[in-house]
Amino acid sequence: HHAALREMPPSAAFWVCAYANRQHSLAADLTPSLTDTSFYRAMNLSCGVLLVLDAKATALTRIWCAFEEFTALEMSGTYKHVQGLSDDDVTLLLDIVVCVDGEPAVLTDGPAAQDHVDYKATLCKAAREQTFP
Repeated sequence: HHAALREMPPSAAFWVCAYANRQHSLAADLTPSLTDTSFYRAMNLSCGVLLVLDAKATALTRIWCAFEEFTALEMSGTYKHVQGLSDDDVTLLLDIVVCVDGEPAVLTDGPAAQDHVDYKATLCKAAREQTFP
């Protein structure tokens, strides 16, 4: 659902940190600087972060998830504008998805392509996101 909402091609890839790291040997990835971690490096190669929440929003209690969300927000277009960074700097989107009654509900960072059905993209986005708990 998210890929269609963002109009991603079928070849679009998602990096899932829980599957990409050896959970039993994370010490090798712990460095003095968080910007040297595989999490940060992968995020610099991506166009955004998709936060998948369960019914208890467990991911929000995990420090690495918080780091990833913070990094995405820090690299967002709004933050760049406030900080006076150039458009050449990395910009990340932060989208959040949860399942409600078996259906995905997605909060998007800015309007999605389907929200641009007319000149009221913000209203379309708000209506689409109404099912998010």
